[in-house]
Amino acid sequence: MNERERKLKEVMKYEFAVIDAALYLDSHPDCKNAQDYFCESRILFRNAVSEYEEKYGPLTYDGENITAGGRWRWIETPWPWELGE
Repeated sequence: MNERERKLKEVMKYEFAVIDAALYLDSHPDCKNAQDYFCESRILFRNAVSEYEEKYGPLTYDGENITAGGRWRWIETPWPWELGE
């Protein structure tokens, strides 16, 4: 696994944690531990996305680096299905 794949897996790991915690909080909204876990995971997720996008380009249309330098950067990076080649 190369650096890019490791960074993408990190993004996916933290995204899963955020979604999982949010789903748990839907049925346990007063759980302080879950709220703390959600907040921590969200920070880690945002940091992982920022690090990935800074180095490899945008992951989503709302990424900070999608129009860096006044240029549409979405097409400058390989598509997800091209990463394994």
